[in-house]
Amino acid sequence: MSLKKDVASLFRQVQRQGFVVRRNPNTNHFRVTAPDGQCVTVPSTPNGSPQNLLTIRSKLRRIGAVL
Repeated sequence: MSLKKDVASLFRQVQRQGFVVRRNPNTNHFRVTAPDGQCVTVPSTPNGSPQNLLTIRSKLRRIGAVL
């Protein structure tokens, strides 16, 4: 799978858990807000490094997502 599809899959998983995912129209980054109010900003198009996907996953875990 491509990184873009992997990121989209992660966003679908966290949305099912009650998180709110919004895209910033100015920067094309996503703001993910947890049900308890914590939030994190992640890029919408990670570059080709698999490390970026791991970073996004860890950011989502920090605010309580179960991945």
